[in-house]
Amino acid sequence: MWLNRHAVKTLCMTALSCMLLLGAGACSDNKPPSNTWLGSGMQVFYDEALNEARSLRLFYYVPENKAAKMPVVMVFHGIERNAIEYRDALIAKAAAAGFILVVPEFSEEVFPGSNAFALGDMYPDGELPKADSLRPSTAWSFSIVPRILQFVRMKTPAAGTQAYAIGHSAGAQFLHRTLLFLPDFKVDAAVVSAAGWYTLPDKQVKFPYGTGISPADSVYHAAFFQRKILVQVGMNDNNPNSSTLRHTPESDAQGLHRLARAQYFYNRCAYLAGQSGKPFNWSLHQIPGLGHDFTQAINRSADLLFP
Repeated sequence: MWLNRHAVKTLCMTALSCMLLLGAGACSDNKPPSNTWLGSGMQVFYDEALNEARSLRLFYYVPENKAAKMPVVMVFHGIERNAIEYRDALIAKAAAAGFILVVPEFSEEVFPGSNAFALGDMYPDGELPKADSLRPSTAWSFSIVPRILQFVRMKTPAAGTQAYAIGHSAGAQFLHRTLLFLPDFKVDAAVVSAAGWYTLPDKQVKFPYGTGISPADSVYHAAFFQRKILVQVGMNDNNPNSSTLRHTPESDAQGLHRLARAQYFYNRCAYLAGQSGKPFNWSLHQIPGLGHDFTQAINRSADLLFP
C-alpha cells in the first residue's frame, strides 16, 4: 500500500508541475487546452528548442465576445523592451478590429544588447561576423518567433487563421531580419515601422548591413521580396541627432535619419528585386505628422493592416 500511495503522490506532483508550466515547454506530451486566454494577461513561454533559461513573457489581449476565430497580430517592441506598454497601447484597436494581440518581451537579461535581439543572435558577435561562427538556426532569436506563433494558436481561437506582424524601431529591425532569414515563416502581412537601420538583401554587402557571408542567398531574397511588407515611417521622423540612432559609415550610407533610411531601404529593395526579375510585393507608407512615438506608430500600423 505504501508503494501505491507513493506512486500516486509522484503522479500527482508530476501533474501539478505540468499544470504550473502549462504550454510553456515542459511536459510537452500533455498539450495545453485551446482557447485558454481571454482579455489581457501574461504567459511565460519556455522555448522547447533551447532551455528554460531562454524564456520570455508574452503580453496578450484576446477580445471578448468576438468571432470564434480571429487573426493574430504579433508586435515587436523597441529598444526599451517595454512589451506591456506596446500591448496596452493597442488593446483598444484589437478590441475594435477583433484581432488577438501578442507582444513578446525580449528582455535585456535574456537577450542582452542588440546582438541577441535586433541582430537575432545569429553570430556570437553580429557586428563582426565570421562565416564559421554562424550559430545553428534553431538557436537564433529570430527562430523563436514561429514557435511563439504556434504556441499562441494553441492557447487562443487563432488556429488556422491569418497571422500578421508589426515591428517598430528596434522591433522593426528584428522583424525585417526575421522575415529575411526565415523564408519558411509565414505571415499574411507585416509592417516594418521606422527601423533605425536595415539589413539589405544584397550578398555584395557584408552582414549585418547586407546578407554577405550569411546563409541568405537569392532564394531567401526572392522570398523576402514576395512577402507583403509595408514599410512605414513618419514624415517627422527626420532627426539625425536622435539619441538612439546609429551613425556608422554603413548606416549613414542608408541616410542620416529614419525617414531617409526607410526610403532608401524600400527603393533599394525595389531595385534589387527588379534586377533579379522577382516579384516585389511591398509598399511604402510615409505618414504625415508622425514622429517616432511608438504609441502612434503602432496604431497607424494596425490601421494599415485593418483599414
